Amino acid sequence: TASAGSMTTVAGLYLHGPRSSQPGDTEPTPMIAVPEVTALAGKGLADSPERHLRAPLPDGREHNRQVSLIDEGTLIRHRARFGPFSDAVVKSQIVLSGSVNLSELLGRELVFGAGEEAVVLHLTIRRDPCEEMNLIASGLREAMRHGQQGALARVVRGGRIVLGQIVTIR
Repeated sequence: TASAGSMTTVAGLYLHGPRSSQPGDTEPTPMIAVPEVTALAGKGLADSPERHLRAPLPDGREHNRQVSLIDEGTLIRHRARFGPFSDAVVKSQIVLSGSVNLSELLGRELVFGAGEEAVVLHLTIRRDPCEEMNLIASGLREAMRHGQQGALARVVRGGRIVLGQIVTIR
């Protein structure tokens, strides 16, 4: 498990497609792989359809559900049990390389890049796997519960996130 000061890299970046999953779908709707995204402080990833940007809550607080993340290690464990599937169907916008148990890092920050240009995400809550995970493989949704589903984050400092970028955990 990663700890403060450890590093990883951005292994995948995905944006929501033109159509979200809908009741009655028999297979998952994939996200679109991209080489870079722009994170907007307090809102999420700018290159997503507008419906996925998070406006402040009525009381002025920011949403804790601005960006979804998962790591390759978690995906590898699920593939070992359920068979092959694409990263694009898991609905995570950022896939980190290696094994980074994000659900154990809640409250910590991920720093993408360095210096004044660095993007900072604050890990807020565990992802709640949606019913669509069972369209990937029967039982996957339940298997993703209990720390095997990645995490959600809030954008503290915006900027560019690119494939291969170094990410520091602090």
